[in-house]
Amino acid sequence: TLFECRKKDIIENKFFKEFIELIAQHQCLHVLVSSSPNKLTSIYAKASKDLVSLSKKKKSEYKKGSKEIYNTLKKELPDKNLVIDSKLNYSGKPISEMKVKERKEHVLIKFILQRLSVLEQDKDTNRANDGLKFIYDSTIEHIIDKDSKGESLYSLGNLLLLERDVHQDIKILEQKKEMYENSKITKTRKFFKEYVIFDDKRIPEREKKILECYYNLVSEIKQ
Repeated sequence: TLFECRKKDIIENKFFKEFIELIAQHQCLHVLVSSSPNKLTSIYAKASKDLVSLSKKKKSEYKKGSKEIYNTLKKELPDKNLVIDSKLNYSGKPISEMKVKERKEHVLIKFILQRLSVLEQDKDTNRANDGLKFIYDSTIEHIIDKDSKGESLYSLGNLLLLERDVHQDIKILEQKKEMYENSKITKTRKFFKEYVIFDDKRIPEREKKILECYYNLVSEIKQ
């Protein structure tokens, strides 16, 4: 419906992008906690129906509909504790070798890390003309090497984003500092400032912190 409305010039590009981002960020939380699909179907169906009813003469009214779905989605946010207690893992396998559950978790992990990285990115970063493309093109990096001994090494708490051209085959954590400092991604570059000491015992704590930060990001979206 959004694509059709954009094609007919009923909605503007800015609204089109914001609407999709709003739905994607909320949908991520619901997929994370396995909410019933029926919980959101009626919300999306009503929003679709409202958009279909618009015409060029009523173009300004889509903002009212946007406000309505924004408020409705906010009321339907999953329980925060369920989100924080969720578990996400990334094995490092090629996507072609992943099972369905692994692919789902890989997508969720990358989406969450991307949204938080964009939020924290330095304000002086050029955001025009795909200025943050390097964040979306980055890969998932295991902080403590996944082949090391320790618990939860595949967990979200042991993952961050890193550009392909910055990544080096470094296994020892202490030697990764310079590599991360060469990243343009603020969240990655500042990792060792936030975690002067990082070991497998900190991984569960960091996973909860990441999920809480993402939940807060979605719950605090302003309309």
